[in-house]
Amino acid sequence: MIKQLQDDLNELGTVIEALPHLGRPSDRIAKEVLSLMCIMLFNANAVVQSSLLNFFLHTCEENFFAAIRNQMHLSALAIKERSVSPYHPAW
Repeated sequence: MIKQLQDDLNELGTVIEALPHLGRPSDRIAKEVLSLMCIMLFNANAVVQSSLLNFFLHTCEENFFAAIRNQMHLSALAIKERSVSPYHPAW
């Protein structure tokens, strides 16, 4: 059932249409797009993987990788802030 839903959403172009939203300044939108990507790739869906691979091989979508780098940087900063915050014990 999950695979069929993933395949149906992939056929509609959901993943490819969502990727450009990673470049938006809203952190919440980026997190939602990444959550969608996780759901779509759940159980290593080969159809979705093929679509993504095809997309990246045939486009110059550098915004995706810049957005991922930015999200990783923001996550690292958030973790660092939590570790030095007086309200959270250091791990």
